[in-house]
Amino acid sequence: MSDESPILEFFDATAGEILDLPRDRTLFLFSIGPLEDHGRHLPLGTDILGARALALETARRLGVELPGWRAVLMPPLPGGIDSNTTRLALTVRPHVVRDWLVDHCLGLSRHGFRYFAIVSGNRGPKQLTAMEEAGRLLTLRAGFFKTPKPRLISLSSGGVSAKTVWLAPFWPNP
Repeated sequence: MSDESPILEFFDATAGEILDLPRDRTLFLFSIGPLEDHGRHLPLGTDILGARALALETARRLGVELPGWRAVLMPPLPGGIDSNTTRLALTVRPHVVRDWLVDHCLGLSRHGFRYFAIVSGNRGPKQLTAMEEAGRLLTLRAGFFKTPKPRLISLSSGGVSAKTVWLAPFWPNP
């Protein structure tokens, strides 16, 4: 591997740095989560901070396990759908999360980028459903003839039990 870091922060990058990345070996990592309280001892952004840490670890492992690949850490979205608190929570509607992801991925795919992944600090079924729906919509909106098609996957969905997924449509808001 060269001296070049396999991880690039989108905020810190220039347009030239992004556009010079290899299209077939670059993964854009999104972090998402609600702003909510978790007691007096934790910040309101705990879910986002956790998602960001997991995205960073994913980027580090990508650089080690797949030399030549680059990871771009995208700005986090304070956009949780579900909330697990009764005190203070700022949430958004599911289509906001879905459309934000689709729009950002489409913008990057217009420049030839194909690989996108998202990590959520909240693994509530509504949150995961919106993220997975974004992946399906991205493929459809990229265009029928566009090959290879861009792909967005949820790295958080694999950590949810089958029972939770099965109950997703009826998941109560605590």
